[in-house]
Parts: sequence; structure tokens; C-alpha cells
Amino acid sequence: KEWWRKVVYRTFDTAGLQYSDLQRERIFSSIYSAYGSPKAYKLFDDVMPFLESAKTRGLKLGVISNESERYSEEILKGF
Repeated sequence: KEWWRKVVYRTFDTAGLQYSDLQRERIFSSIYSAYGSPKAYKLFDDVMPFLESAKTRGLKLGVISNESERYSEEILKGF
């Protein structure tokens, strides 16, 4: 979590945005929790038809993502 906080704060600084410590933390908390929810993600239209076809054919599938591991299970539950 601390790594993400530094990334968000550095982004504020690089963009020249100036917030109080309390504002920075509130914004960070909002961003951090939003991207840990399935609501922040959308499947491409062709994903479900592909997965259904693969299942019908008996293919074994896996998930590869560059998303933070802390979110993976929670995000996948939404789909």
C-alpha cells in the first residue's frame, strides 16, 4: 500500500498539484479503494463468448494480469 501511496503522491507533485496532507490522503484512499473493486474494470465485448467457447472445447485457461495481486481475486469475483 505504501508503494501505491508514493506513486499517487509523486503524480500529484509532478503535475504541480498542491494539496494538504489530509487532502492527499483522502484522494489516495479513494483511488486505492476504487481500483480494488470490479466497478473500475470492464470486460471487452468478446471476452465472455470466447470463454464460453473455450469451456465448451474443454480448454484449460488461466489469468495473466499486470494488476496488483491484492486486487485479483476481488476483481475476478465481479466477472
